[in-house]
Amino acid sequence: MQFSDLIQAVKQNPEGFKAFKNNAVRLMGVLGVSVLVSACATVTQSSKSDAYTEGCMAERADIVDAMDWDAVQPNHMTIVNGEIRPMVLYLEENRPYQIQIRNADRIDHDLWSPEFFKQGAAVQSVQFGAKTPTKGCINGVRIKGRSVVTIRLVPVWEGRYELFNSTSFLRTPLGADAVVHIVQPRIGIASK
Repeated sequence: MQFSDLIQAVKQNPEGFKAFKNNAVRLMGVLGVSVLVSACATVTQSSKSDAYTEGCMAERADIVDAMDWDAVQPNHMTIVNGEIRPMVLYLEENRPYQIQIRNADRIDHDLWSPEFFKQGAAVQSVQFGAKTPTKGCINGVRIKGRSVVTIRLVPVWEGRYELFNSTSFLRTPLGADAVVHIVQPRIGIASK
């Protein structure tokens, strides 16, 4: 069948073309939903490991328990109008950090970075406002509007880690909203 024969058949039976078009749209919808649902699934048996299936560095108590957390000064981050400030953060390997993230917006924000929170750093605790700090493996943290979250962590693996900020868990990231660079410790006068 040639293209001209197909055009002639559609002209003679336009209802058949409408049915074909409606079925094609339904099929694309089903495929789209299938892709979204499969993206949410967690694969537990995989020969290839990644930050989504691997355990956390927080499970390494030897890293976080050896630190003197009372002596750690806070580093401040702020979310204003959906933007993270500062957008670039440099952290030294094997040095404890207390990062206070203040959400100045009225809406909640999700900071998401499984690679950083699970593999790049050992998270000692997460504290929401004045509540008791909690421990555990995290992919990210939800910061309620007009509140503060404090994360205590020790950077472990040198590298560049992207942080994504969203107001919905369905957001498709177009690019990183902030970047954390874990660098080698500085020596000499620069380290003080």
